[in-house]
Amino acid sequence: MGCYPAFNVVFFFGFQTLAILYLPSGTAAVLEYLQPMLVGLLAWMILDESLSLAKVFGLILGFSGIVAVSVGSIFGDISPVGVAFGAGSAFSWALGTVFFKRYEARISTMWAVAIPFVIGGAVLTLFSFAIEPWPEVSPTGTLFASLSYVSLVEIALSWLIWFGLIRAGEASRVAVYVFFVPLVSIVIGAIFLGERLTASLLIGTVLIVIGIYTVNRSSTGKDKHVN
Repeated sequence: MGCYPAFNVVFFFGFQTLAILYLPSGTAAVLEYLQPMLVGLLAWMILDESLSLAKVFGLILGFSGIVAVSVGSIFGDISPVGVAFGAGSAFSWALGTVFFKRYEARISTMWAVAIPFVIGGAVLTLFSFAIEPWPEVSPTGTLFASLSYVSLVEIALSWLIWFGLIRAGEASRVAVYVFFVPLVSIVIGAIFLGERLTASLLIGTVLIVIGIYTVNRSSTGKDKHVN
């Protein structure tokens, strides 16, 4: 568990931020949402979870939905460095999730969130001072309000819920629900920001829903498994 803060905080958030600097938003999103597919693979390798053909097909469908949803902003200059950062972020998140599932009996959900984010947050803060001096930061009320929301809701609450779900079921089956995240973001953008809903969003939604259903459908005992 000693490397856990590095995977789920330092590498995940650090690489994610760097990827956004180098890539179009759609490309970065597609790379980030390799996460459930990587969780499925790593859970099979490390946790001995099943990897049926139906589960593989469902993960591919869900990822195809992410590509469809992001297609409008994928095109642009593709930086190999950005791709490496994006893929590295997805892999770090997946590995951290699988490690938590493997060692969940050794630590409570609360401490599993608190310890990594305190340690990882301190490391990222020191790193940020090295590349962006404090005088360049504007300490406004909006900044602190945003930080408060991100810390309490986006990180603390969401990760508590996430780890609770991981405890309750197979990592690969739970991880596939992450495909819903960009859909929710787009719908919120359409409602509150007046952003346009497109045909690609509808196609992506259908693919994601079918993919999630396929991965989580009740086992019939007839699925073939990858050996």
